[in-house]
Amino acid sequence: RESISNLLPDYEVINNKYGLVPQLQRWRGSLGLPTLSKTELCETFAKFSQANSEALLRSGVDCSPPAGSDDNSDYVLIALIVLGSLFGGAVLFGALYWLYRTVKTNRRLRAEEAALVDSQVEEAKQTVREIQAPMVLMKAVDFQSLGKPVPHETARNQGKLHFLDTMGDEMMEFMKQFTVVFFSHQWLAWEEPDPTCVQYQVMVKAVDDIVTHEGISIDHVYVWYDWFSIPQACSKVQRLTINSLPNFASVCAFFVVVAPDAKHFNTGRDANLETYHSRCWCRAEVMSHWAKKGSDKMFYATAEGLQLMAPGGVNQQFMNSLKVFQGHLTCCDRKHPDGSPCDREALMSPMLGLYSQIRKFCNDPRVKGIYDAIEPFTDEIFPSSFTYVHPSGTCQRNLFGDLIAATNAKTGKGKAKMAARFRPGTTQANHTGAIHSQTGVHTMGAAKGGSSSASEFSFAAEAGATSEGQEQDEEEPSRVLV
Repeated sequence: RESISNLLPDYEVINNKYGLVPQLQRWRGSLGLPTLSKTELCETFAKFSQANSEALLRSGVDCSPPAGSDDNSDYVLIALIVLGSLFGGAVLFGALYWLYRTVKTNRRLRAEEAALVDSQVEEAKQTVREIQAPMVLMKAVDFQSLGKPVPHETARNQGKLHFLDTMGDEMMEFMKQFTVVFFSHQWLAWEEPDPTCVQYQVMVKAVDDIVTHEGISIDHVYVWYDWFSIPQACSKVQRLTINSLPNFASVCAFFVVVAPDAKHFNTGRDANLETYHSRCWCRAEVMSHWAKKGSDKMFYATAEGLQLMAPGGVNQQFMNSLKVFQGHLTCCDRKHPDGSPCDREALMSPMLGLYSQIRKFCNDPRVKGIYDAIEPFTDEIFPSSFTYVHPSGTCQRNLFGDLIAATNAKTGKGKAKMAARFRPGTTQANHTGAIHSQTGVHTMGAAKGGSSSASEFSFAAEAGATSEGQEQDEEEPSRVLV
């Protein structure tokens, strides 16, 4: 201890003379140790005491932090934390707001979609209760005296046409007093339906056969025939009348298909029973009458006389005729110029209306056979979509969507509200420029228009009749199913 005490003064003298740090570095060197950096000196010695810091400072090593450095670091750290929190909060708020807007938008779209589905189902029901243009008929005796078919305007100017303006009491009373024959056929030329009168002669004979078979006076027989029952000059009225074709076919007592073997005047192609059944509009007329009246008075008119369309009940050929939307259309041959709607779209609502009535009375014995016949083929008869043909190719378009399922939900027992989400059907049917595929006449009228008011022609035998297990509807059916 005494030796160390004697050395301390000399140690202080040498350190003061050469400096503490240089001496330390020399001693470390003599021991084979590396020299210390400024950072190592400060971390090794200065942080333990203020005296060491002062000693190092006297040797030229300043271990004090830069002015304000600690405060700035704290501020920066705090600022980063605050900014990060704000940014994170903003991102979270944005995500929550986006989620809120997405949910709200989806709910609005679903509500709009549900409202559209509901309106399409209700509108379809109205199409079978109302007509958009008068039903135009001609007395059978006048029809037979024509000598050849004449257009609407000629027959009108000659005073040979009878007009029924509504499907209400006026039409019901008329149908009770008179026998109305609906002639369904395909056109044999572009400009007129029957240039050689081959169909006309068969229709004249068909009227005589009906009069004889029913034992009635020809004065009590009227005829519906498209050439004079549909306006030819005014395209808008023509369009409205064409849209009411299913209604006209459904109320007539007799439905007669006129399809003798013939040639199309312009194309030279065969026209016969097979080509008749291939036409979409012809199928729509068959479906419309059968769905309301059954097949008892549905006939093929031939040179030999009338033949029942389904003598042994509904067969495969007849069922194929009910697949309306698989039929051929002239508008598709023309590839829908200017993006005009397909006639399938114009037919969607009337066909849905027919189905809604069949579904509503499906438990009634008079309707059950019809419902049972179409139920296995619902997807084919009422397809959810179809192939639209345009000048550049084809594409899939919505047709019935989920409207059949929606109709089933609305017409089910107790009228349960639709809980499921249903896709709407086509909304293209009301555009202008549709083409009537049976006549090939281009029409520019809209599919919707002022409609005549209504009483429902339907299936039950008398007002107030309901099927077992089915609640009474607010609008009771009023016409007997034949």
